[in-house]
Amino acid sequence: MAKKSNKKRVVPRWLVIFGVLGIVAGAGFLTWRVLNPVIASQSDDPEAIAAAAEGGGNPLAAVFQRGSEEEVIETGQVVAIDAVQSVEASGGLEALQNDNVFWETTGRVGEVMIDVGDDVVKGDVLMTVETASVSEQIINAQAELLNAQSALNDLLNPTDLQVARAWDNIVTAKEVLKDAEDDLRDLTYVDHEYYQDQIEAAEDQLDQAQRQLQTAERQVVSASQSAALLDIQSTQTETNNQQTLLTAEQDAALIELGPLVDAVKLAQQQLNYNREQLGNAQVAHDDNCRTRAEDDALPACRTTDLIHLNQSLDQWNQNVLDAERAVNKAELDLDKARQQNGQIEADAALAAQEAAANLEKQRTDNLNAQADAQTAIGDANDAIADAQENLDEAIEDYEIAQGDPSDSDVAEAESKARLAKADLEDKERIYDELVNGADPDDIATAEARVLAAEITLSRLQLTAPFNSTVLESNYMPGDTIQQSQYAVQLADLSQLHITLSIDETEVPQIKSGQTATLTFDSIPNEEFEGIVTSIAEFGREVQGIVRYDVEVDLVDDDARLKLGMTANVEIVTDILEGALAVPIDTIQLDDEGEFVTLLEADGTQTRVPVVTGLLQDDLVLVDGELEAGQELVLFDPRAVDAGGPFGGGDE
Repeated sequence: MAKKSNKKRVVPRWLVIFGVLGIVAGAGFLTWRVLNPVIASQSDDPEAIAAAAEGGGNPLAAVFQRGSEEEVIETGQVVAIDAVQSVEASGGLEALQNDNVFWETTGRVGEVMIDVGDDVVKGDVLMTVETASVSEQIINAQAELLNAQSALNDLLNPTDLQVARAWDNIVTAKEVLKDAEDDLRDLTYVDHEYYQDQIEAAEDQLDQAQRQLQTAERQVVSASQSAALLDIQSTQTETNNQQTLLTAEQDAALIELGPLVDAVKLAQQQLNYNREQLGNAQVAHDDNCRTRAEDDALPACRTTDLIHLNQSLDQWNQNVLDAERAVNKAELDLDKARQQNGQIEADAALAAQEAAANLEKQRTDNLNAQADAQTAIGDANDAIADAQENLDEAIEDYEIAQGDPSDSDVAEAESKARLAKADLEDKERIYDELVNGADPDDIATAEARVLAAEITLSRLQLTAPFNSTVLESNYMPGDTIQQSQYAVQLADLSQLHITLSIDETEVPQIKSGQTATLTFDSIPNEEFEGIVTSIAEFGREVQGIVRYDVEVDLVDDDARLKLGMTANVEIVTDILEGALAVPIDTIQLDDEGEFVTLLEADGTQTRVPVVTGLLQDDLVLVDGELEAGQELVLFDPRAVDAGGPFGGGDE
């Protein structure tokens, strides 16, 4: 937060040093050329001259004593202040981090995603290149990246198929190594027992194959005999099936359906007759009663007549019911007989089908047995051929082994054995890496391939290297890329700082964390707060003086502050509380050193030795036998006749 400046500026230490040296030189010159002639030629006070002689050669005291009698003495007061010790320097306002981003490829600009003033985050894409305009190397990097990523993934995440193939490779390599070692052994050492065992094993193999052939041939004969037997069984089965069907038909014929059919017809006829008679009786009854009712000459129907007619009707109704039951029973008997006949015939047909199916299965099994026997004969013949070949090779190997091998043959066999062993070790290493993890060097190599391809592809776009603000953008879409021209200028404006160049004599006073006050010529009468964040470990020589870089971070955030503005920085290194200070004009110097003249309450003056320190505006810190509030004589050199640094001779 900016604030109005009200602090008094501290005089630099070098100015104090040069001032003190000037005072010393002037005092010496004054003592020799001015003061003595003044006392000798101008003074008319013998007591003053005598006092000067008795005062140990301090004629200046005599002059002041004389002058005090003639004119008013000006004084300054000893004061106690809080003195501020500081180091001052200046520097330009800088960003925490800034960078110019350059293209690392050629081509044409594709897209521009940023504008000046935009805030970007690390990794944000700033610009891209038209893919069609880049070199073939970058285009090929896309395929290389896929291959490299696949290779790295194979190392880190092997599949079950890869592990299985690696194991198969080990098995194959072991077989190759065994063959190579056997060949080498055969050349360099004749193991008669071994070769004889090989020959005997081959003979046993041949004998076993021949026995297999004999067994297969017997199986063929047995299958043929079984086939002939099946033909006989087939004829017998067909005869049995026909007999079964005939028996079923005969059994079915035992149940005569004709009488049952006739019974149904007769019962139906009787039912129809009874229904007809019932109807006639009903009509006769109704006609008789109606006629008697209509003809007064006829006597009315008597109760006995009605009872007789009703009994007749009931009888015929009962006859109809009995006839219906007879019809139903006849039909049920007929249906039952038909079902029994059908079941007999169905059972007979099913038995015939099962017999035929069993016969067919036996024929199929027999055919398969014949085919298997023929295959067994073929396999036995092949086994005989292989066994004979192995026997011939065993005999041949034995004969060769008994001869003397040439040096070249031995050397070639040894070379093959070494290569086979190395190949096996390599395949075992690969399998071990797949199961227990790849070699770190192989992983590092694969990762390096991926990284190299990614770096090459990254040239297709510019990305922000850190969180920052865009200060300048030098390309538009379609522009031709020039690698010598930076594309984007970025700066991290989140923390501004000033780099100060500090003399080696002042660096020990500065420590990280100390506060600093900053002022800017472009923003007058305002102060800004800062803090020391770093001090360089190594100095650099500038015009014969060793200086160190000290960084001060700006605490205040003010939009008026811009990069490059010159900042005047005052770093407070110490505060001396209650330090004694006197006006600068009270300090005097003689052969004995620095001193002040104390004006006592009675008007007398006393010389008080002091050691000067820091300047605080028009005051200077002193160390001596003084107290705050005491009055000191202000020193104002006068011109003398003898001439000197303060004036000429007589008027």
